[in-house]
Amino acid sequence: MIINFSVILNTFERETQLSDLKKCLKSIFDQSIKPKEVIVVHSGNKKFQSTKFQKYINKIKIINCPKKTNISKARNIGANKSKNNFLAFIDDDDLWGKNYLKNSKIFIRKTGALTVLSIVYVTSLDNKKVLFRKPKSLDLKDYFDINIGAMGSNLIIKKKEFNLVRGFDTKLTVSEDKGIVMDLILKKRKIYFQKNNVWYNLRTPNSVTKQPEKMIDGLTAFLKKYKRYMSFSNRLFILKKIFSYKKKLNSFFYIHFLLFFILNKVLN
Repeated sequence: MIINFSVILNTFERETQLSDLKKCLKSIFDQSIKPKEVIVVHSGNKKFQSTKFQKYINKIKIINCPKKTNISKARNIGANKSKNNFLAFIDDDDLWGKNYLKNSKIFIRKTGALTVLSIVYVTSLDNKKVLFRKPKSLDLKDYFDINIGAMGSNLIIKKKEFNLVRGFDTKLTVSEDKGIVMDLILKKRKIYFQKNNVWYNLRTPNSVTKQPEKMIDGLTAFLKKYKRYMSFSNRLFILKKIFSYKKKLNSFFYIHFLLFFILNKVLN
């Protein structure tokens, strides 16, 4: 099987954290096996300032999207424009180890994998390598309450598999990473897990998890899509998260508290 990678890098006005994006691009172009294509999908008020990345300007394809293009739409746009048979996704503040693509290519050739998730690490405050997520489950229920290892930047998938589930669900503004994995599981597609080096950035300012409005909308969409597969305790867990974010936004918590119980009865 021929294995060529198109890298899809999504970024949103990362110019405020230029160092993160530069490190991300460096980790891509420092790969021991170079990707055939690197697509940078940028969302924001301004166009991507390519002049600030002269070192890579002739090596990347830039797609500028409207500000309201969410991460799922941005990734799908990049994937649709890609020319190669395998897609490797990465967020603009994450990093790959030098042999990430090489190891992935060897693993895919050896196993015949069409979808691969890798182990994810973070760097501690004292600069130590710490295991963050170790994906290993093909059981749908393991993905409802938490994300056990589908992080976006550790996903490599054959383009045909990606198209089979219509890519990332654009209605999911959060949990889209595990959403595509869950959609593959529902289609009874096999997902492989490998040891590799992916570095996740926990310190990104203004991330979606720090924005209550987006978390509420995203978790509500996630619950709506997958609730028929969930147990009552799964639904209850997500409802609690939704209302915890609503509490941060609104002082009328007792109204939300009442709503919470009404929704519980509807979902039960």
